[in-house]
Amino acid sequence: MIDHPNVVKLVEVLGNNTKIFIVLELINGGDLFDKIKEQTTGLSEQQTREYFKQILSAVEYCHKMSVFHRDLKPENILVDDNNQLKISDFGLSSFNPKTTYPNLSNTTCGTLSYISPEILKNEPYDAKFTDIWSLGVILYYMLVGKLPFDSKDMKKQLEKIIIGDFIFPATVHGKPAKKVTKHAKTLIQAILNPNPRKRPSLQSIMRSKWIMEANESSSEDEFNESNQINSLELRLVKQGGEDSKVQEVVPNSLLVPQKSFLHKHSLKKGIVQATQYSSRNLYQNASQQKGTPSPRSILLSDKDKLK
Repeated sequence: MIDHPNVVKLVEVLGNNTKIFIVLELINGGDLFDKIKEQTTGLSEQQTREYFKQILSAVEYCHKMSVFHRDLKPENILVDDNNQLKISDFGLSSFNPKTTYPNLSNTTCGTLSYISPEILKNEPYDAKFTDIWSLGVILYYMLVGKLPFDSKDMKKQLEKIIIGDFIFPATVHGKPAKKVTKHAKTLIQAILNPNPRKRPSLQSIMRSKWIMEANESSSEDEFNESNQINSLELRLVKQGGEDSKVQEVVPNSLLVPQKSFLHKHSLKKGIVQATQYSSRNLYQNASQQKGTPSPRSILLSDKDKLK
């Protein structure tokens, strides 16, 4: 059983013939998302460092226990009365004991803003690297006050995640952005590497200059691996065989966890229909209704059809 000061404790599991009840530790201080939203332009660097160290400690412990969260985000990190963080909601987690090495997963799951490029490309992935990617997004969000790949255009958001395209903005929500120090930027850029094998390990992150509060005058590059990958084009493959570009392609599985509509195909090869419903089906169904709903509303309105 997972037992760590920064992970919500499982108290008891009860059940009858029809239901299972999970009793968890009571945490009534809200979540990390609320803490960040209270500060329009992000948390202070010192507060962020204290929180991030707690998150790192919890994730490292879980990984040592062969438990991989796969849906790390501020909404799933609770805050107790002593301002201690507690990781919760392991509903999408995987258990991959070392005896099954290599520990590759195929389930498309997670939350779009925090999901890693390799999951979007529907490649077999190592869940520890996807957790590390999510940690990079969380760190950016805590320091900046907005998400690194956020976009009103979901196609652009997908493209930005795939190639790791983000900036440190001058303004956030109409206000001047707080300064993000050099070591913090270097760490975030290293973690949000689209190539999972080039992301730093948890141990490297814990020894990083930003975590260790090294002098900013240090010029040594602690993460010097190349960041470059080829850009990928989002395409939809017709059932007839020929492919054609479309204006919006939104994998249903990003909004309906564990409904993998990208089975056996990556974005490089094209997004195809893999079950009864595809993104293309949903657009056709929605176009018959009054008005033109957004991709997000299309997916959510058709959610029940996907069960």
